[in-house]
Order: sequence, then C-alpha cells, then structure tokens
Amino acid sequence: MASALADPLPKLDTLIAVQETISRVISEVRAGKLDPKVAASITPLLNLQWQVLEVTTVLRRVAELEEILDANQEAEQQLTEVLKTKAPAEPAKPSSYAASSTARFSTNDGF
Repeated sequence: MASALADPLPKLDTLIAVQETISRVISEVRAGKLDPKVAASITPLLNLQWQVLEVTTVLRRVAELEEILDANQEAEQQLTEVLKTKAPAEPAKPSSYAASSTARFSTNDGF
C-alpha cells in the first residue's frame, strides 16, 4: 500500500478543485493507493481550505451586491432630484370650463 498521493495535489483555489481533490483522496484510499492515516491528515486541511473558499466566495458576492445596491441608490437619488426640478411648483388648477362642465353633469336630470 502506498502512503502518499500518487500525484501532487492540484492548486486548491476553487471549490471545485477542493471537491475533486476530496473525491480523489477517497478513491485512492478505497483503491488501496493511499494510506488512510495520510488521508486522515489531509482531510482537515482540505476542509479548512473549503471553508476559506466558501467564506471568500460569499464575501465577494456580498461586495458585488453592495456595489449594485449603492449604484441603484445613487441612481434613485439622481432621478429624484431630476423629478423635483421638473415637477410643477403648484398643482394644476381646473379650468373654468372643466369646473362648469362638471357642475352641469352632476345634476340629476332624471336620466
């Protein structure tokens, strides 16, 4: 029975690489190519690397979402300012024609 991994470990800089390495360690132990004690010493390191990459991935995604949120809030503020400058100062008053026509149609003529 061999005591070390048959091939050197790949660069463990992605979750997929760590997952593939864990699968490889399991396969090599089952095939008798890797001593279970060696696998037991590698496993906590792989687990630690997995956790680091997981946290790093989440932090990166949160940072991206915060950037999007900040950009949306800034755009909303700019739009609010534009709308304030283009909004009429006073609400439009009904014209005398509109007021008189409303009064004409509001009476009950029996229809």
